[in-house]
Amino acid sequence: MAKRQPHSVFGYLSGTIGETVYTSDGYVRRKAAITMRKLSELQQEHKNRWDEVKEYARIATSDPELNSWYAKLARKFKNQGAWQFAISDYCHPPVIGKISKGIPRAGAISRLCIDVRDRYKVQRVLVYLMAADGSEIEKGKAVFSDTELCWNFDFMTDLGQSTDMKLVVIAMDLPGNIVYMELPYPCFDTDPASVLEFSKTKKKKQYVKSRLRPWKL
Repeated sequence: MAKRQPHSVFGYLSGTIGETVYTSDGYVRRKAAITMRKLSELQQEHKNRWDEVKEYARIATSDPELNSWYAKLARKFKNQGAWQFAISDYCHPPVIGKISKGIPRAGAISRLCIDVRDRYKVQRVLVYLMAADGSEIEKGKAVFSDTELCWNFDFMTDLGQSTDMKLVVIAMDLPGNIVYMELPYPCFDTDPASVLEFSKTKKKKQYVKSRLRPWKL
């Protein structure tokens, strides 16, 4: 791939002329040929994925608040803008880390401290505590603590010495990427990498795409 000189006649040109494409970073290439060949299943899946990525980038950059937020993050990087950061955010779902025991607030029985991280912003964290028969014991939204830098959830139910329970943690980011994690409860100081649900054979099933919609900050 050729690269044009910055001080040449075409140094500041960007776009397409005939079959030649001039990129903003200085490269010159031939326009991609569109063929009618049938895509494989994996190729079609990859194409559909990128159609979703670009759709979110269009939604994010058309929303004044989201566009301003991504643009602010991109200021420190050369040749990067809100569009590129929206794409990056869509392609990197949140990650649920270690779960530990915290000090509950007044009136609560116990507290979960959940480490959830994202390259950009974790939108919300939901917690479900399920009995062995699948019934819900308690559920609700975790609250982020600026001092502890983790998501806290307080249990209001006295669980006693019960051990045959299941904890479900769901984390969501701005583009709508959802990460689902299931652990036996109690699971304090548990490393998710050592749990069956986070084994390599099942890791791909953690990530569930939600419908595209412009999340508010």
